[in-house]
Amino acid sequence: MTSAKETARTIEKLLRQSSPIQTTKKKTKTNKLLPPPSESIQATNHDELRRIFARLILAGDLTRHPNHTKLLSSNSTSTSTSTSTSNSTITPTKVQIEWNDWLSKRHTRYITQLSDRVKAGKKSAVRTFMGVIASTPHCNGSRIDGALVIQLLQALIGYDADDDVEETVDVPMVAEGLLELLEEEFIQPYRDVQYFMLVEIHRLADRLVNRHSEEQRRMAKTKKDNEDADEMKGGGGGNSAIVVENLLRILLKVEIADHPEDLEPEEVQLEQDGADGTCSNYLFLPRDGRYLGSLSSDMDGLEDEEDEGMDMNEDDNSNTDDDQSSSEDDDDNENTKPSSSSLTTPIPNRTITKKKRKNTLPPQCTISRHKYHLQQSFLSILQYPHIPTRTLKRTLQHLPNHVLPVIANPLRFADFCTRAYDHHSSSTNNNTTDSVLPVLALHSLFLLMTECNLEYPHFYKSLYRLITPSVFYARYRTRFLKLVINCLTKSQMLPAYVVASFCKRLCRCALYCPPSGSLMVLALVSNLLRKHRECACLVHRACITTTGGSTGETTTGTVGNNTDHKGSKMMMVEDKYDAEVDDPSQSHALESSLWELAVLGNHYHPAVASLARECGREGAGELMHDLDLYLVHTYKSLFELERKKGEKKRKKGGVGVSGGGGVVPLTFTEPKGLFEKGDVFDGIFNFSVGDADGGDVVVVSEEEE
Repeated sequence: MTSAKETARTIEKLLRQSSPIQTTKKKTKTNKLLPPPSESIQATNHDELRRIFARLILAGDLTRHPNHTKLLSSNSTSTSTSTSTSNSTITPTKVQIEWNDWLSKRHTRYITQLSDRVKAGKKSAVRTFMGVIASTPHCNGSRIDGALVIQLLQALIGYDADDDVEETVDVPMVAEGLLELLEEEFIQPYRDVQYFMLVEIHRLADRLVNRHSEEQRRMAKTKKDNEDADEMKGGGGGNSAIVVENLLRILLKVEIADHPEDLEPEEVQLEQDGADGTCSNYLFLPRDGRYLGSLSSDMDGLEDEEDEGMDMNEDDNSNTDDDQSSSEDDDDNENTKPSSSSLTTPIPNRTITKKKRKNTLPPQCTISRHKYHLQQSFLSILQYPHIPTRTLKRTLQHLPNHVLPVIANPLRFADFCTRAYDHHSSSTNNNTTDSVLPVLALHSLFLLMTECNLEYPHFYKSLYRLITPSVFYARYRTRFLKLVINCLTKSQMLPAYVVASFCKRLCRCALYCPPSGSLMVLALVSNLLRKHRECACLVHRACITTTGGSTGETTTGTVGNNTDHKGSKMMMVEDKYDAEVDDPSQSHALESSLWELAVLGNHYHPAVASLARECGREGAGELMHDLDLYLVHTYKSLFELERKKGEKKRKKGGVGVSGGGGVVPLTFTEPKGLFEKGDVFDGIFNFSVGDADGGDVVVVSEEEE
């Protein structure tokens, strides 16, 4: 056992060697400046300090909460047989208090050095910080110390709580490698880490939003010039925008449990005395009365008071709706009383009181608390107005699959989704990144409309506005078309004018899009026409044709019919469809016709032409098209399909040079050049055959000859 004096000397030596600025303190008037230590020396020293402080915390010599009047004694004598006295407390002496104060100051200095290395992007520092959190429990050893978690988050995102001037030093973007390390080794394996990460992210987000609001109020009072005001509105944000972006990127790495059973401790291993234990999915085994014995009444009361204070502060930072949603969340999951805005089935009769439930399960083991803090973390951080587009795009992709199906009140995100769409769809620029944001936002809005009964009357108007020929060439084409298919096929109550407008606009875009897009459009329009029979007039609307003879006979036909009446002349009928408006109710699509089908019937691709001729004329017994098969088509896939068809025909004995299975001839006459006679480029290149023994064909120029 090392003495306290030796331990103090070792700590001082390691801290001094790990300091970025070192001086040799001798009995001279001047101090000699030493070079900063290398990264390997700092990593080794900090890891050794982590072990030393972990032993001191385990021995009860160091506690990071000196305000408590009682210290938990880990060296309690086991002579008492009563469980109430097994975890006895002792009053600390003056020497113990001074020793604890000295260790606390050195521990704070150590955490500061670690934070500086984390800000520099050192992976070893992140791992060491994780080890510090794992070896430094909160006062009674039952849960993670949230103060250390928030210090790690501040170091990662580059946030300085004491710095009022945000633009003095540039804040770097946190490296993706650090985020992956944090997710794989710290967040994903441990449920309590997920919970306290969400709690501290929620607090940090509130601080950042409040700071930004104060900055804007201060600038409004000082009455800056118009250029500064425009810069504020333009979405710059400076370093604060990077800090918020870093915090949001960390939040996107946190995925909570789907069911309460996933929060159960796994692979529990208790010690012989049963006073402590470990499990595989928690850093600290929860004290819920099932695995570990309950703590002393004083420490239990202190922990409950801190948890209640934490929840009260978080609820005070939110508005009244937050309180209502959080209470509904707790009630729904804890079977206390039913909620009027619940999205699930009716709550069964109350069997467990809330007080008993709280004493049984700590907050990190309660699914309702995970959901609540996940919801509040996103809502708080998304209030910041200057989130960069790249991170906003990732957030909108993350919400429909990982957040909205999990949280208790998804309707709270309706305002954010509508703002994200309205802000970017109203802009007239053709930036691809900006144009994808409305699509992603509308995906979340569609889920809120179908699953949560959100009333958004301009949804189909907004979706109609997005359908342009350019989206069929974009990278997000498949995602957009899936959204269109879900919106138009899953709803049974669409008016006829809305369906007709979408059919007309899709067919108009099919004239300009590649064959893969035309196939998908024709299949979707075919399904819509069969599902909504009132729109059949678009295909079967009659038109008048006049013959070219002297009798002036007239015949009738359908606009979409591709049959050519010999000697007849089609009358020009005015198309009342207005393609320039973005409102389906003003497009007059029901008064028009799908003449685009006749044009697509002459498409160069045979699959598009045949599908266009059949669109709207299918029999009553024919099955609907499987649209998922058409979504995967590209130029390459269509080319491969046609190539395989040709190979099958040749294998079955197709026409060839030698009577089957040979090369298919492409022309009946041997070409003499690349261009026809009379062409501008005629005579530039000629085919000159090699020697009579069957030499290769060589292309030469007439001028060279």
